[in-house]
Amino acid sequence: MNVAVAERSQPGRPSIRQRLEPRTRRRLANWSVNLVLSAVVFAWLAPMAWMFTAAFNPTAQLSFDVPTPPSLDNFASVATVDQLFRPLMNSTIISVLASLITVATACLCAYPLSRYTLRFGRLFMYLILIGSGLPIIALMIPTYRLFARYQLTDSYLSTSLFLAATSLPFAIWLAKNFIDGVPLELEEAARIDGATQWQTITRIVMPLIRPGITVIFIFSFIANWGNFFVPFILFSDPAKQTASVAIYNYFNSLGGVYFGRVAAFALLYSAPAVILFTIISRTLGRSLSFAGGVKG
Repeated sequence: MNVAVAERSQPGRPSIRQRLEPRTRRRLANWSVNLVLSAVVFAWLAPMAWMFTAAFNPTAQLSFDVPTPPSLDNFASVATVDQLFRPLMNSTIISVLASLITVATACLCAYPLSRYTLRFGRLFMYLILIGSGLPIIALMIPTYRLFARYQLTDSYLSTSLFLAATSLPFAIWLAKNFIDGVPLELEEAARIDGATQWQTITRIVMPLIRPGITVIFIFSFIANWGNFFVPFILFSDPAKQTASVAIYNYFNSLGGVYFGRVAAFALLYSAPAVILFTIISRTLGRSLSFAGGVKG
């Protein structure tokens, strides 16, 4: 009764129920979001947990089974020169070379798109966007015929150039966005001091977009590191196969799978990419702030 009288005495003030309803809705919304995110995390962690347990289980199957005691037999089976170290070396050569080509080409292509008003600049950017969505599998048949005709198969450089070309459209978009953040006043000041166009690009623009270059390199490296189809088609020499192709060695001709060895190989195969991302992940969180270099 007292509450009702108080609510009637202050008609402009929201009631207790009205004050509690937004809080309740926020709690229900937070619980719903946390529930969905928990389901997504579980769906992502479940295969990872199986991979970790199967790697230390010599008799691993598709079912989740914690080994007691853990064994390193699977790692000992896969840690050989032919099965692990040479494929990892091949993957490293191709991924690093293709990523370096992608970064250099993307920056050189993105600079005129960012700094000059080109007649067909917008159309070119749309074509790049369309090119980034083309599936690689649709290009492999003419690419293989071209490589076979000019004897470019089993070549690290040719394969790296093709991988760089496949990741170049997305890299150009990223590089252009980073270069757009560099004020033109910095380049104009450098030219007044006598710097050439190439010196302005290499000494002013490139150091300022170093975090962006790192981002492009990481995305390109991870995409090339995990690429299976291109090395599988363009490399016929078993000594030059990459790690993504070498994992097929653990599938026998009768359809059986050595699950423990596959899990151990997958852990060792993913380690270089994880280590690279961990070492240079600090640059991903840096914002490109150039305001301090320009006086208003």
